[in-house]
Formats: sequence, C-alpha cells, structure tokens
Amino acid sequence: MADPQRPSSLARIWALVIALLLGLSAAILYVLLLPPTAAPPRTPAAPPRAAPGRPPEPEPPPAPSGPRAALLFDDMGYDDAALDRLLATKRQFSFAVLPEAPQAAAAAAKILAAGHDLLVHLPCEPVKAAHMKPGVPFLTVDLDATELTRRAEAMIDSVPGAIGANNHMGSRFTAQASAVRVLLAVVQRRGLFFVDSLTSKDSVAFAVAQELGVPSARRDVFLDDDPAGDAVTRQLGQLERLARDRGAALAIGHPRPATLAAVERWITEGAGGLIMVPVSQLTAPPRSDRMPIP
Repeated sequence: MADPQRPSSLARIWALVIALLLGLSAAILYVLLLPPTAAPPRTPAAPPRAAPGRPPEPEPPPAPSGPRAALLFDDMGYDDAALDRLLATKRQFSFAVLPEAPQAAAAAAKILAAGHDLLVHLPCEPVKAAHMKPGVPFLTVDLDATELTRRAEAMIDSVPGAIGANNHMGSRFTAQASAVRVLLAVVQRRGLFFVDSLTSKDSVAFAVAQELGVPSARRDVFLDDDPAGDAVTRQLGQLERLARDRGAALAIGHPRPATLAAVERWITEGAGGLIMVPVSQLTAPPRSDRMPIP
C-alpha cells in the first residue's frame, strides 16, 4: 500500500502567511472596535513668572462705594498758608483760583502738582455793583459777545492748567441766559467743565450748560455763608445728609480760619463716612461726552 502524499514546503509557507494575515486583521479590528478612552486631564499652565528682580504687580484695589462728596474751595491765590494747610490733609479737595490773585499761577502749579482738580474762579457781575472789587475785570451782562469772550479767555489763561471753571459772585450775570451762553461757548471750546456756584436762585447757568452738553455740576451746600465755626459744622452735616440721600453732593467753601478748622475736625472724625472725590467726578455728562456748540 502506497504512503499518503505529504504537503509540500510551498503549501506550508502559504498556510503560515495566511494565518499571520488573519491574526493581524483580527488585531486591527479589535483596536478599531474598542470604546474611546478619556484623555488624561491637562495640567493647568503655571502663571507667568515675574521677571527676575521685579516683584509681581499688585491687583488694583476695588473702587470704594458709598455716598460721595466733593469739597470745592473758592478764592484761592491769595493765602498760600491756607492752601498748604488744606493740601496737608491729604484729602481729595478741589480748588478754584481767582485769575486776578497775586499768587494765581503759583497756586495753580501747587494744586496740580498735588493731584487736585483746578478750576478758574470767574468774576461775574453780582446784583449789587458795589460788591465788585475796583480794578478787577468782571464778566458783565452789558458786554458784547466779542469783549465777553476776550475777558473770559484772558481769565482762563491766568490760571494755567485749569480743567474747570465756576462763577465768583454772578447773581446778575448767571441769571442772563444770553450772557451765560457766550461764556459757556468759551468754556466748552477750551475743554473745561463748569460748576454753577448757584449764588442766586435765579441762576440759569447749570440749565444752559446741560442744554449745550457742557459737563457741569451745581453747588448743593455753601459751607460758610455764616463764617462762624459752629455754622460751618452744621453745613457739613447738611452735606452728609444730602450725599446719603442723593448718592453725591457738592459743597463750596472758602479758605477762612474757621472753615479750615471745622473741615479739619470733620475729617479727623471720619468725614461722616463720605467718600471724598474731585468735583469733576460729579459733572454730567462726563467730560468725554462733550458736544460742540454750533
């Protein structure tokens, strides 16, 4: 009986290759059919390191919130010691310098260097002409537009660096809308804001400024119409009440000894919890929203 035929070597090789191919195909299919695995969590990037030798810059503190008050001191430029006394409090006051004052330019420079709002205190015609200081140019209602403009420009130039203006006296002038419009055209052209000192209940200065889009504010409290120290203290209390009721209030005072003493005492006692701000922060609309006068 003959022996059965044995597979050839070539047949064995092909069988091995086919087996390898089948195994590789099965492995590929297994990998493709596996469910996706979650990616490993990313390690958060480390914050940037400060440059060698430089400490990291601190985060700016949050702006304080609460009732705000601005204190504007008029008639500056005559008493250097009074200005130094106010600056020494390290509180945020604002100052209006009289253009004819002998120390106007020096006071302006000192106020700006200390970082306070500087205004030009424009002499304006009062109802009682006898109150006008002889030899001092005033803005009066009988001036034509050209002369009124010239005087206002000269007054502003006398207080270099001023960013705002307010009226000194002016109970007659600020009641005359046509005169006020000429003045405010100069104020706006020079990029200033305006504060109506409200020396008369008939003043239209604030209303006209708002109509024209001039950044403006209006006085709420006079600190020292009565110059006695007790009266000033009572007016500071009125400032506190208005600031709490409205959110902000503006007081005007003068560099008189009793006023300075009352304000210093008020500050020492905590200023009624009010946040002191520059008067420019109480103007509306903000200075960046100025609209040109046609």
